[in-house]
Amino acid sequence: MKALIVDDDVDIHELLAEVLFSNNFDAECMDSPVEALACLKQRSSEFQLIVTDISMPEMDGYQFIHGVRQLGIKTPIIAVTGISLAALKLPVEEESGRKSPDICLSKPFSYEDFYNAIGEISHLIEYKVS
Repeated sequence: MKALIVDDDVDIHELLAEVLFSNNFDAECMDSPVEALACLKQRSSEFQLIVTDISMPEMDGYQFIHGVRQLGIKTPIIAVTGISLAALKLPVEEESGRKSPDICLSKPFSYEDFYNAIGEISHLIEYKVS
């Protein structure tokens, strides 16, 4: 299985890739949501999971998620954010036209938190037998 990690912080790439690897995922990391959307247009079937930051300079995570869903991609999405979940207001689709992630984690999070998040959305992941 393969996951796409979209985050402008290289340290987060390494942490998430390590956790995903221990959960049987290979990871491809991108620091640009614009480049990630271009990649998904060409290769969306390669990914069974997408992990994205919410706060990025080029495009925020909600805009990225909206772009993913506009492409018709149903791959589950985990969002990570430095904003506390209590303060985080997920967009309302009818008002903003943006889409929410399948699950959201607040940084810093533990390995266990991320592992549990994958478990919570595991029913959405299309497992491929190789």
